[in-house]
Amino acid sequence: MTEQIQAFTRIRTTFSLQQADGVHIPFQNGIPVPSFDCQDRLKLDLGGAWRKQRFKADHDFSLSERDEHWFVQAVAEAEGRTEIGFDDSGWETIQLPFPENQIQGKEAAGSSETYEDGVWYRRHFELGMEWSGKAVTLHALSISYVADVWINGKWIGYHEGGFTPFALDLTPHIRIDDSNTIAIRVDNPPWGSRNDIIPAAAGTDFFNYTGIIHDLYISGSAPCHLSRVDIVPVDLRGNLRVTAIVENRSGSAVQAGLHGSIYEADQNSDAFLGSPYASQIKGEQASWNGELSAELTLGAGETKAAVFNICVENPHLWAFWQPNLYVAEFSLHAGGEGASDTFHTQFGIRTIETEGTNLLLNGRPIFLAGIARHEEWPDSGRTASWDKIRDDLLQMRDDLHVNYVRTAHYPNHVFTAVLLDRLGLAAASEIPLWQFVREQFEVQEEKRLSDQMWREMIFSQYNRPSVLMWSTQNESVEVELRTVYNKRLVEDLKTR
Repeated sequence: MTEQIQAFTRIRTTFSLQQADGVHIPFQNGIPVPSFDCQDRLKLDLGGAWRKQRFKADHDFSLSERDEHWFVQAVAEAEGRTEIGFDDSGWETIQLPFPENQIQGKEAAGSSETYEDGVWYRRHFELGMEWSGKAVTLHALSISYVADVWINGKWIGYHEGGFTPFALDLTPHIRIDDSNTIAIRVDNPPWGSRNDIIPAAAGTDFFNYTGIIHDLYISGSAPCHLSRVDIVPVDLRGNLRVTAIVENRSGSAVQAGLHGSIYEADQNSDAFLGSPYASQIKGEQASWNGELSAELTLGAGETKAAVFNICVENPHLWAFWQPNLYVAEFSLHAGGEGASDTFHTQFGIRTIETEGTNLLLNGRPIFLAGIARHEEWPDSGRTASWDKIRDDLLQMRDDLHVNYVRTAHYPNHVFTAVLLDRLGLAAASEIPLWQFVREQFEVQEEKRLSDQMWREMIFSQYNRPSVLMWSTQNESVEVELRTVYNKRLVEDLKTR
């Protein structure tokens, strides 16, 4: 086995940018990267009781390429755990999402079990007839650290990285009006044990939680649907560049009509701080100049981009403690009467620039008075909820009077930036590349997992005006390769 493992190449990254209609569209695991904003679509929350079994993981195997040799060994190692009829009645039960580490609920060092290794998770679920004919997608907001996913005995994909979200297409593998089985193999190598993981350093000053940390859910949409809508404020006059990504996951060509509207967000609604759904904070329709409609022809399995340039009249700018937001609403009509899909996202109009040593928000120099916040609680570790995040941020704003939050040292739950938008708090978001030395940068020059995490972070927070800065790393001591890496990511951001 050792010789076989040594013959494997390192695990490949799964994220790419593909050009279509003059736009770089993010793809991962064979589908365009979806927005992780909450949508009014069919949804099955996979939170709740799961079966779980720990195992001693072969980390070399977990981090090797998913080739023919890997699958042969994966089948042997699983010993039937991925199959529908496997008997997991002897396994422990765990309520997910939640760290695999045992947590005592104490605000003290050493109060959480330091488990860094493998664990299998399994559960059954049903999708009713309303899911028939839908494109079905698994959304995973955080699984630490390497996750391989099987549905009904079929391997559907994997992801490396414990702090960024990912999605997988379940459509060909699920059973409608019948029982389905999901099995997830998780391996979390100890920090400091190897140079090809992120973070890689021993003694990292945050905790290495194992398992299904954040929300895991299944969504159902029309086969031809909106994957994401990315909105960039061009200036303070209200000019916007709006890019709608439409995916046709069906096996037939489709004629689709796309129509959009812009609304002001209602800051007085109960949903403004009570719900992550952008559709629930729509207020009055805004006035804008320009076109937000298009007719598209998509071939089977094709993804297209529609780009619009519009100008919101008399825009209300987003600023510190002034959470002026808008909601973009799009409908997609395809293959019959009625809207086959709808999509909502919140966004803000603001600019961020530098002038000498000054950082300018909306053209004015700003002073950042803030704190660094770890996403962690005594009773749930890094597993977050809307209410917990909101209560933390309200305390920071109202009691500590901050205007800026550093989400150190890793991307937080996607709800965090949504709430920062709505509270008028600025943020810097960071990937967990921490105190890298030369050997670790050398690995990433080949592997490029850090580049993937960078893109995953940005595309999951794309429409958030609260995020003023994206951080590439923290406290790395290597200078030469750190500079090469930083320049590459800056170029990636500017040109793609």
